[in-house]
Amino acid sequence: MNNVPEMISTKDLSNFSDALLWNYNVSKKAKAYTELVVDDEIRKELEKTYKIHKKLAESLLKLLGGIK
Repeated sequence: MNNVPEMISTKDLSNFSDALLWNYNVSKKAKAYTELVVDDEIRKELEKTYKIHKKLAESLLKLLGGIK
């Protein structure tokens, strides 16, 4: 299936919502931890984690029509 259907099931919406919240929460926590960590290598990994999960959350919002 290449296209998102016009209407999605309640279960699918619940799954999208869960995935969005998981990615949002991970990005938020990773961002907060970057400010607390002293080790540069760990900070860089947390910044990468933040960016990856933020991008995933934005992609899900875009897919659902939340942002353009």
